Amino acid sequence: CVTKTMTEDVYVTAFRATSPPGTHHTLLLYGDGGPDGEFPCGPTLQDSMLFASGVGSDDLAFPEGVAVKIPGGTQILLNLHLFNVSPSPINGVSGTLVQTIPAAEVQQEAEMILPGTMQILIPPNSEHSVNGSCTFPGNSTISTVWPHMHQYGSHMVVKLESGSGTTTLHDAPFAFGEQVNYFLAPPVAVGAGDTIHVEC
Repeated sequence: CVTKTMTEDVYVTAFRATSPPGTHHTLLLYGDGGPDGEFPCGPTLQDSMLFASGVGSDDLAFPEGVAVKIPGGTQILLNLHLFNVSPSPINGVSGTLVQTIPAAEVQQEAEMILPGTMQILIPPNSEHSVNGSCTFPGNSTISTVWPHMHQYGSHMVVKLESGSGTTTLHDAPFAFGEQVNYFLAPPVAVGAGDTIHVEC
């Protein structure tokens, strides 16, 4: 883990993962407070998600005028999950690159949510599905779906339930080495009380 306190407001309009071999995934979150620096840590997952990437993730670029705000004084936390499946040492620099825009150009603020579940209990040597959901507290717009599972994951379905019915946002096989963003065209408007359901 690495923490850094931001000295001023920053508006991020695009994220790019720096993922040399050995990078399983990166998480960029709001931190818990404390000294800035680098330290060993376990898996970290909080509601304050800024960005996540996995093996093979592409750039996440928002439409013009849309950005994630990181307020000045906020401590951000970069959590790296690293692994080496070879018998030889590997090295590299993992992280997250960002593209920023001035505050005056921001028309809408964005955020990343993880509506799946971490309550996963699969019997040995069997196929099984797990489900999670997230209900929106207010009006929002969904522009991208980013499936993330681990190496045993094989398929993901993401649906939106609203007052007008059920809309499938994503229904496709999952490949661990190709964890890309699926951009919705056009973006999908959601209202307060609408629910995202994820089946893995």
